[in-house]
Amino acid sequence: MTDVADINYQHLDERDFGSVVWPSCQILCNFMLSNKEIFKSSQENSAALELGCGLAHASVVAIRCGQENVMATDNVLQGTTRMKCAAVKGLHVRTFDLMNELATERIVNAIRAQFSKLDYIIASDIFYTEDLFEPIMRALHQLIVVAFPGVPFYTTYQLRDACDFIFDLGEFYQIDCRLVRTASVFSEGTYKEIQLIRMTARQTDKEEVYIGVEGGGSGTKIAFLRANGTQIGRTIQFGTSNPLLNGFENVSDTLATAIRAHAKENNVSLPVTAIGYGMSGAEDKKYVNDFINYLQIEHGDIAEQHFMDSDAIVPLHGYFPAGGVIMISGTGSNCRLLTKNGEVFGCGGWGHMLGDEGSGFWIAHRAVKTLFDHDDGFHISEHSTDVVRRIVYSHFDVTENSQLLPHFYGNGFVKARVAQITKTIAEHVSTDPLCAQLFTDAGKILSDHLVAISRHYDSEMRKEVPVLLIGSVFGSWALMERGVVENLRERSVDVHKYSFYVMTECSPAVFAAAHYAAKEAHSKIDAQLALRKVSEVIL
Repeated sequence: MTDVADINYQHLDERDFGSVVWPSCQILCNFMLSNKEIFKSSQENSAALELGCGLAHASVVAIRCGQENVMATDNVLQGTTRMKCAAVKGLHVRTFDLMNELATERIVNAIRAQFSKLDYIIASDIFYTEDLFEPIMRALHQLIVVAFPGVPFYTTYQLRDACDFIFDLGEFYQIDCRLVRTASVFSEGTYKEIQLIRMTARQTDKEEVYIGVEGGGSGTKIAFLRANGTQIGRTIQFGTSNPLLNGFENVSDTLATAIRAHAKENNVSLPVTAIGYGMSGAEDKKYVNDFINYLQIEHGDIAEQHFMDSDAIVPLHGYFPAGGVIMISGTGSNCRLLTKNGEVFGCGGWGHMLGDEGSGFWIAHRAVKTLFDHDDGFHISEHSTDVVRRIVYSHFDVTENSQLLPHFYGNGFVKARVAQITKTIAEHVSTDPLCAQLFTDAGKILSDHLVAISRHYDSEMRKEVPVLLIGSVFGSWALMERGVVENLRERSVDVHKYSFYVMTECSPAVFAAAHYAAKEAHSKIDAQLALRKVSEVIL
């Protein structure tokens, strides 16, 4: 929940005016400060409008967010407000009685005459008594439905007796009222519930838009797709968004802020139809439910529906709607099967202590272990260890095996750094037999995942099993293909064919997440995701 303490006089520079910041205003200002991109000017000489501005706190915050001009209005303007407007560049003051229909017409004409565009309207706690609700909604109808269709209105409202009356009036006045969040704040000796509401003109032919989110420890991607499959704007990319590491509250706040900013930049009307999330750590159903509930409660304006699953499963929904297998081999490894009935079965994915077979870490660890076993006489390598020894020692800057121990135990152990050895080993496969053997063995043990999970294939899938290969290790697919083929032909039972695919640049995993959103919303995106077949194994 939003905390009233998040914003103070230092945020607003109100110490010079000696004014009071009411809770509803604080909640609105918090939201604006957290979403600066949607509260900055969209073009030169554009403006925002504040209704019932009081001492114009929210107007000042809008200026701080990058809004070039703000028209602060109220039916009675205090001297303090006029002083502030004179002191803050871009802050314009004007008397505006919301109860007066002619005044509404005059304010519309003034905005059109003075500014190039109206970006948004803001207000805090103007719905403070029930007899004001209908006149205000009538004025809003003139502003955001008739005069400036498409312009959003953000307002905060302290819950009193008529808590649903605003939404009922919205239906009558053709205004879509969307609850963004409800905040509980302690003020004047009691807790008060304050709603943040976003209003826009109701759209009868609103375009279906689906958002895909690919989130994990290595980075985050967000893409907007239309129902015809075309992308809206660029793919958003930023840092880590693993909910297990960062907390789902922080992750959802970051995602929502990015989505609002991209929607504004590309004229996408929120809420979109649905968002599909492929997130690291999203295997636990309770955790997923808590995540989605938080999104709905704190960010109710961004999407009609939210759907979430692990980053290993979501791509399958997009690439193989009728079911298929995903094999992941990067730093770690994992394998998941999605049946045509929507059931999910897994094999592996237990981390480097209990699994990660065939991964970058597994190959690197096996290379190092080969040196130790060979030198100790446990298992004498049938191939020369010279090249692998040179690769390992150079990577860790050591000269003997004992110096490797700090890199595998205690604080010196970094899984990703160990896994990086695999890239150098791959470069020597064509000239060194031991390097080649390491990749052949990786292919065999990766295909063991397919053998293990095959007990869950239905009769139709056994005719041809589609397998999506994801992860940096599969960039060396040609080096491990022989091990995969040999093992499948030796161990597979009642499977006719495996087809192996990799993603293409035009159909990344984040697009698959958007397709997943459409599928779960009982709709579809009318475009096929393209995959490239890299191998076919007939058994």
